[in-house]
Amino acid sequence: MEWKSPTVLNLNSVRRLLVSSIRSLRNPNPIFYRFVSTFSSGFNPSSPSRKTLTFFSNPHLWIKPNLHILPSSCLLRVLSKTLNFAINPNPDSGFLQSQIRSFFISTRRSINFDRDEFSKIADSIKRGETDFESKLNRMNLSQAQVKEILHTLNARGAPALRFYNWVMKTQSNFEPCSEIYNLIIDNHGRIGDFDAMLVLLRELSLKGHCLSEKAFEFLAVQSSNDVRHSIIKVLNVLNLSGGSCRGSGTQSLIKLLCNLGYFDLAIYVMELTMKKTSYYNVLIAAKCRNGDFRDARDVIEGMNRFGFDPNTKSYNYLLGCLFKNGRVAEACELLEAMEHSGYLPDAITYEMVALHSCRVGKMDEAIAFIERMVSEGLRPRISTHAGFIKGYFLLGRVNDAHKYVLDMSVRDKYSVNANYSLFVKMLLQSGKVVDAGMVLVEMMQKGLIPDFVVYKKVVSGLDKMGRRDLARELKQSYSNFTSCTDGGRCGRQFY
Repeated sequence: MEWKSPTVLNLNSVRRLLVSSIRSLRNPNPIFYRFVSTFSSGFNPSSPSRKTLTFFSNPHLWIKPNLHILPSSCLLRVLSKTLNFAINPNPDSGFLQSQIRSFFISTRRSINFDRDEFSKIADSIKRGETDFESKLNRMNLSQAQVKEILHTLNARGAPALRFYNWVMKTQSNFEPCSEIYNLIIDNHGRIGDFDAMLVLLRELSLKGHCLSEKAFEFLAVQSSNDVRHSIIKVLNVLNLSGGSCRGSGTQSLIKLLCNLGYFDLAIYVMELTMKKTSYYNVLIAAKCRNGDFRDARDVIEGMNRFGFDPNTKSYNYLLGCLFKNGRVAEACELLEAMEHSGYLPDAITYEMVALHSCRVGKMDEAIAFIERMVSEGLRPRISTHAGFIKGYFLLGRVNDAHKYVLDMSVRDKYSVNANYSLFVKMLLQSGKVVDAGMVLVEMMQKGLIPDFVVYKKVVSGLDKMGRRDLARELKQSYSNFTSCTDGGRCGRQFY
């Protein structure tokens, strides 16, 4: 592609470019790289309206990063920040410029850094080479690369503390994420260094960090006898660390043991620490995932014997298990028993019952549950609305689906965009392209901006079938949203 210098794109063009790039994270539009390179090298927001961005031809800046080794979430974060700036420019753009600049600098240094490099670094650390830091000093590691090296060290049972200390000392502006902390805790467990584990846990508790099951995955590679001994050591350091790590660590430990099928050891942990409803719920959820409804029911009965009351979440796990396995009569009996015992259904309870009714085609019963839910002051979740819309389509009741969307646009404004967009998507899948276009017009006339991907598919479909009049109307309506000035109001609603 030939580039002219300078090339001026208006704000709407930039917005469309970035949105289309976000849609295909692994293969963004080539213009996007030029935009970010130019933006990261300096952007002058001093133009009178700040509604244009100037792209200059700087070939030395245009380096296409190796996106295949970057996490989508990382790229999406930069894209969304950039998009936010394009939609709502801020005079103080220095922070955003520095974020994008540092992102692409680290990206360029990441090129050709593959798993062989990770393996070599791990081998060097495991051998305890005295100069491995000097080999690493020429590298600028990303979060993803640090995590990959830690995973490799853990798999090989090699100590990672020295590498972690090097990262914290040499990598400027490096902030470990929760997963990195959990990987370090796991590494200490694998090499049996519980003293070092305690030091780090105390530090994390002071900062308010919480642990996940990843911190104790070293238990998965131990024998059942070794697991019991390790559990005692883990609980000791958790107790000594106190704070956020003690509570979150104990619950995560119980959850991991349940996932491994060590239910007796999970109960053993509860006996060594304390028994409370949230811990019991972990057991119930694990039993339900395995389809062991009877065992899960026994856990609830055991709670009552020990003087612990279940809660609505406890019953929700059981209800979900029963509905999933087609045991509807038992689910209805459990729901009655739950309410009789004084446990009020929540939004998830109603969703499970209503969506089951949708799946079996009993839409009137499902609507009755939603009416009751709303009357009790509970807001249906997005997934609840989606179940109703899809349920109506499965029954061929498209008009009823439309009526449901219209009704809920008044009663639950927070879900209106998602409901409309899903309805249009279902129309497209049913081959009703013109109807989908008309619904988008209706939506935008209400001041609601549609999902961009759905909008583009509808416009493309209308163009292909020769309905360019409706396609033009949609484009014009959509442009009204994207042409709002910074100081003006356009009636857009984002929920």
